[in-house]
Amino acid sequence: MSKQSAWCAVLFALICVLSACDRKPGDSTPSSSTPAATAPVNEPGPAVEARTAAALLQQEVAGLETSTRQTMGKLISEADAKRAEGDTCLNEQRYDDAARDFGEAAALYQRVLDGRAVLEQLTSMRQEVAEARQLAELGADAEQLRPVRHLELNAEGYIEAGDFVGALAELGKAREAYTALAPAVEPAKLEDAVAARTAMLTVREQVTPQSRQVKSGTLPDLLASADAAEAVASRALDQRRYTASRELFAKAEASYRAALEAQSGWQRVAAASSKAREQRELAESAYHTTIRPASYERGKQLFADAGSAAIDANCELAETLFASAAEQFTAAWQEVATINEVSDAQQMWVQALAGTDRTLVEQHAREMFDAAQAQAVEAETQVNAGDYNKAKQLYTEASRALAGAVAEAVTSENLEAAKPLIARLAQSVNAGDKFAAIPLLSQLQAMIPAEPRMADMERRVREMPWPAKNVIDLGNGVTMELILIRPGAFEMGSAGEESDEMPIHSVTITQPYYLGRTEVTQAQWQAVMGSNPSKFKDAPNPVEQVSWNDCQAFVRKLSRLVEHRGRFCLPTEAQWEYACRAGNSATYFFGEDESLLTDYAWYKANALGKPRFVGAKKPNAWGLYDMSGNVWEWCADWHGLYSDSDAIDPTGPVDGTSRIIRGGGYPELPRGCRTADRHRDTSDHRSSAIGFRVAIDLLDIEPQATEE
Repeated sequence: MSKQSAWCAVLFALICVLSACDRKPGDSTPSSSTPAATAPVNEPGPAVEARTAAALLQQEVAGLETSTRQTMGKLISEADAKRAEGDTCLNEQRYDDAARDFGEAAALYQRVLDGRAVLEQLTSMRQEVAEARQLAELGADAEQLRPVRHLELNAEGYIEAGDFVGALAELGKAREAYTALAPAVEPAKLEDAVAARTAMLTVREQVTPQSRQVKSGTLPDLLASADAAEAVASRALDQRRYTASRELFAKAEASYRAALEAQSGWQRVAAASSKAREQRELAESAYHTTIRPASYERGKQLFADAGSAAIDANCELAETLFASAAEQFTAAWQEVATINEVSDAQQMWVQALAGTDRTLVEQHAREMFDAAQAQAVEAETQVNAGDYNKAKQLYTEASRALAGAVAEAVTSENLEAAKPLIARLAQSVNAGDKFAAIPLLSQLQAMIPAEPRMADMERRVREMPWPAKNVIDLGNGVTMELILIRPGAFEMGSAGEESDEMPIHSVTITQPYYLGRTEVTQAQWQAVMGSNPSKFKDAPNPVEQVSWNDCQAFVRKLSRLVEHRGRFCLPTEAQWEYACRAGNSATYFFGEDESLLTDYAWYKANALGKPRFVGAKKPNAWGLYDMSGNVWEWCADWHGLYSDSDAIDPTGPVDGTSRIIRGGGYPELPRGCRTADRHRDTSDHRSSAIGFRVAIDLLDIEPQATEE
């Protein structure tokens, strides 16, 4: 049996059940003389059979295309509702009612299935009507099209009600009416339609994806109209109806051209918006404070107004407002330097006030303190008024006045306690002990900053000469002696012994510094670091087996242990050679006679394969020992080639792979002990032939004048 036959049998059974349910108790069958049998009442069998039939039909409906089910939605909903009622009756054992409900559901599902062919007609008719409408719009106005559009709407109402025949009739009327309104045109051939399509595509390609995202104004309507005309034209081309295809492609092209004009307006709006946003972000990121000038606030309002105009699709106004907003944000950005200066001055005042002992200041400098606070209040008033230059000036003056009040109060509080320190400072100055005078002066600068005599005390300490020797007590009888190296100039390098010693160039040392009279000994290293890494252990010998990194740890710790003596460090290469030459420009610091080297240095010829006591040979002209031989000495610089330009206080390259070592060592031949000779090693390298001597940088402890 075929599937269709099976459905017919099921439907016939349903009809029989429904007929039986509809008979009245007194009715009789007319076909027999035998007394009629009474129909069974409220039996479950027919209801179950009816339910099965409805379920099978519902499954077939579920398999229909989505568009079909959407169009038949009302009928399907009614059928589903009847089926649900039948389930309720079946659960309540009202079998006759259940059979009736399931039968009605099955009939509705069948109407849906039977409507497929009608829907295909509807789809085809809708396409014909859409094409007719598109063509009619080429020649008719809105008033002429309105009554025909009503016919289309009527057809949709029939479809919603499930009356597809009525819908077809209304759509047929609409198609005829639209056709009557369409203008007469010359027939077209395939090449005409293709040419029109090509022209349309050329214009369509210029429409940007961003334009498709616009939600307001004429642009989305134009694009929708163009897309619709293109779709209908493409269908007509596929069906070889070239005249309609040509006309509708031309219509789509016209709509796309109009969309391009609207798109141009939106693009200008987008560009103006982007520029305004960029200027706003630029200004915003540059501010250090929440203060904003009036131009910034005007820019914000204009930006918001431009956004509203864009939403209303007023492109011309939006573009103008965005441009004005950008100008205001640019002006705000140009004012950022002044605003930040105000912020910095304000922050300086706030920090100074927070760190002030108010009780002390009010006790000793009340009037000065009140005047400073009044200036700060006036500065805030000027900020609110937008006069940022005046505000900056007032905050700066307020901070200066507060500092003066604090200095006056601190001086008044500490003047009596400072008298013994003043006397001790005078004694140190008279004795020429600058290292003792510097910490005393620092104490007094903190205790009595407003004392009128302070400027004279600072001047006298500053003008004191540095002592020629600087002896550091390391404890347990161990000392370190450093020699003052005064500023000067010299010619650095050699004429051609080694490539990295050239060219000879002028170097000026502008600041005095101290340099160890000898290389750092093992005893000195032990006193500071608590260990002795040397291979050839002997307290008076130079410490060796120390890397450049080890030396940095030594000078850092020594700087912490010894206060008010300057910053201990390795000498720069220029400082080392300047001190080694001691005013001599010869090959060796003692001259050109190589035979004299044994008097000044431990080297291969006399060291017997190991370092020797420091200071055992003759010093150079400035009293420095072992500047040639004994052990190589680490310098602060990275290794690099010399420049032929004059240099002032050079410190070598900013980076590199190896550090400079100078002076030669016990394994070297005479040429390795030359004053200009340069070697290098990595920062972590250790050797029994490498040690160092320390320097002291005096810049950090040179007394400075108290700010007025």
